[in-house]
Amino acid sequence: MKSQIMDTYRILRQTVQQYDYLTSKEKQEFLRFVTEVILTTKNLFTQGQHTLTTPSLLPPGERLNKIRNINADLEVLLKKLQEYGDRLARRNALRKSKRSIIQLNEPQ
Repeated sequence: MKSQIMDTYRILRQTVQQYDYLTSKEKQEFLRFVTEVILTTKNLFTQGQHTLTTPSLLPPGERLNKIRNINADLEVLLKKLQEYGDRLARRNALRKSKRSIIQLNEPQ
């Protein structure tokens, strides 16, 4: 799951930087958002590693539930990251199409 989140981040970062119709503020907000996602991912991964490597602290059933909850949280983060990227892609495409229409209507 961690690698999926990191792969999605890398792809989105490259893609968002190529969007010509987003403002620099929107790109910075995106970078702030993905930074938070990466930090949260790191923290969840650390919690999972700790839970797995210290079996004496929790009974097996509780350990399994904790790992499932961490995995579910990671899946939510991945989904949010993908949704954010989709929103930016739609926003960029909308602005691009508006710009095209404006250019078609400009007198030559």
